[in-house]
Amino acid sequence: MEEPAEETVAGRSELGDAGEERAHEMSATDGEDSRVPAAPDVTYDATLLEQHQSETTAGGEGGGERGARTSGTAKEKAVRFKEEVTGLEEDPPIARGEEDKKEKEEEEKDEWMDILGTGDLKKKVVRDGGGVETRPTPLSRVRIRTKGQLDNGAVVDRHSSIPFTLGDGDVLQAWDLSVSLMEVGELALVRTSPRFAYGRQGRTPDIPANASITYELELLDVQPPVDYATVTEQELTTLV
Repeated sequence: MEEPAEETVAGRSELGDAGEERAHEMSATDGEDSRVPAAPDVTYDATLLEQHQSETTAGGEGGGERGARTSGTAKEKAVRFKEEVTGLEEDPPIARGEEDKKEKEEEEKDEWMDILGTGDLKKKVVRDGGGVETRPTPLSRVRIRTKGQLDNGAVVDRHSSIPFTLGDGDVLQAWDLSVSLMEVGELALVRTSPRFAYGRQGRTPDIPANASITYELELLDVQPPVDYATVTEQELTTLV
């Protein structure tokens, strides 16, 4: 009877050791549970998604009509799974189209310079010129090439070379204001309202009243302002 008693004591000792180890493990586990849970591993979830899609497709291939229905909804399930994991929803095609249109309008808006800030006179550079230092100053003698187009497509004011003194009021205000911001060799489009073109009167017979015009302007040459203190009589006659 004594030997079984020893075995029982030994058994209790072993159970006691195991209990202590179990208690130690539970204590460690309790410590981990009290921490803030980490964010889900997106890479791991993506792997689960691939496995889920593979199993769904495999079931669909062997299930006839039922399998076809399951395969047909696999993409929808994948999208829902992605939304649950990432918290993001895919943009519908209409929304993306509207965003693309808005971005295009913004880019086009950035290309046009609103010279006066009123929308009446805008300039867009088609070809760069020789640099800011080549821009004309007030009363510079400039030479430009022009080609205008009405809203109906009719071509007006087509000149291969027309000289004038910048800011002297000899030409359309649209030209004066736009050319002052151009560089030698620059090619630009200029949109002008009637206010800075031919106004309410128009010009008979080719330009109607209140006509907006889009001009193609090229700055060919710039000469410094005339120094009237040193100009000769012949040069003055030529200028006049």
